[in-house]
Amino acid sequence: MIVGYHFIKIPDENLCIGLLKDIKEKQGIVCRRCDSSEYYWKQDKTVFECKECGLRTSLKVGTIMNRSRLPIYYWVLAVNCILSGSSKLTIKDIQRVLKHNRYEPILEMCNTIRIQLERLKPERKSGTSLISFSEMPLSEQHFFTWAEFKNESHRKIDQKLIILYLEWLSKSPEIYN
Repeated sequence: MIVGYHFIKIPDENLCIGLLKDIKEKQGIVCRRCDSSEYYWKQDKTVFECKECGLRTSLKVGTIMNRSRLPIYYWVLAVNCILSGSSKLTIKDIQRVLKHNRYEPILEMCNTIRIQLERLKPERKSGTSLISFSEMPLSEQHFFTWAEFKNESHRKIDQKLIILYLEWLSKSPEIYN
């Protein structure tokens, strides 16, 4: 059984939007139409808008979440469930955690996440799967070591995990033939 970390307070959509916006700005935003890198944030629509041609770009464009209508925090919670859940965790269990009525969108989201995680080809060291997200490694045992060694509050750990998951979700999906 995999020992995992469960969020103390479930992240809300506004927090996830703000964090993902910051991540996307650090990565750099380039207009698909005119290649301009000048943009501004439209708070009311939660999109970036090109200053040159006016093309609006969603936060999910070019990410693993591309074309998904599900909220961003669903993706964060699903990644957390998949990485920290036991091998007996089902899509129905994740659907119950998310409190979502329909099974199909949750199935599609979880399949996308699992496929992308499998493509990372995690290293196996001493029975623990180690998956590298940016500079920070994430493993089944790592969830509790943050709390034990750094003596941080659960809220700060939650925030670090959310940022970690969003950094991974913001990457372009790996496509293999």
